Amino acid sequence: MTRTFMRYAHKSLNSSILITVVVVAILYGSVAPLALALWTLAVTAVTVLRYAIVYIYQRKFDGVSGPPLRAFLRRFGWAWTAVGVVWGASMFVFFLKAPTYDQFVCIMVLVGMPGFAVGTFSGYLRAFNGYVDGLALTVLAALAWQLFLGRALPADFTTVGMLMLALIYWSAVRMSGRRFHDVQRANLELQFDNHALVASLMAKTRSALEAVTVKSRFIASAAHDLRQPVHALSLYASWLAAEPELVGQITPKILRSTRAVNDMFDSLFDFAGIDSATLRPHLQEVDLAALVQDLELQYAPVALERHLVLRTRST
Repeated sequence: MTRTFMRYAHKSLNSSILITVVVVAILYGSVAPLALALWTLAVTAVTVLRYAIVYIYQRKFDGVSGPPLRAFLRRFGWAWTAVGVVWGASMFVFFLKAPTYDQFVCIMVLVGMPGFAVGTFSGYLRAFNGYVDGLALTVLAALAWQLFLGRALPADFTTVGMLMLALIYWSAVRMSGRRFHDVQRANLELQFDNHALVASLMAKTRSALEAVTVKSRFIASAAHDLRQPVHALSLYASWLAAEPELVGQITPKILRSTRAVNDMFDSLFDFAGIDSATLRPHLQEVDLAALVQDLELQYAPVALERHLVLRTRST
């Protein structure tokens, strides 16, 4: 919200300079030169002040969030109140002093400025309220001065109606700014929620893809390992068919190879249920000598088929 406010605050400076030039051009020669000069100097001063605030923000606080940024706004937030007061003070310069058409144009400028502030300053509600309040209170002070002290306005229903209309417009602008602020905040919160949801979905997707990749590698490795005892089993069966007299030697090997294949299938079935909450690890001692003998049983015929010698040694 603060970054949005400062971004629009920077953009509104150019509009402020243009409006100042237009108002001075309209009032030049039709109002008191000293009053117009003092007001022009005041507008120039607050404009330079806003430029300085934007410059400090861009140099030191752009991209910063949290307490430092809030402290920066609390330190310089009064500047927008000063801007509102200065612009409202233009009523003392032209009201009932300039030609009617020039007064109408200047009043339309003052009426449009709070509406413009709803879209530009409502991101930081304190600065928006300060700006609108400073502008409205100064305009009301100018009207009251002419009505009750200057005696330039008749105390009739039309004059009192102007004051009431200014009060109603002031309240409406404050309410609009508050609602626009809430809408901006809701939109930003929705964007952050959407980003968080997308990030969460992406993380879950990556996790699922990694799990699929791990399972695929495991299954590929298991399939490769499963080929060895099956191949060894087929070789033992071929030897038995070729040399039936070796049945006493080959049959135990066939049985052990078959048991190894069954054990691998059991492992695959266990792996299929590895995501289940009912699966619990079981720690047990492993007979390394028997494990090495099983490996020798599975790979010895394969090695022999390739004219290799496989030697194992277990204690």
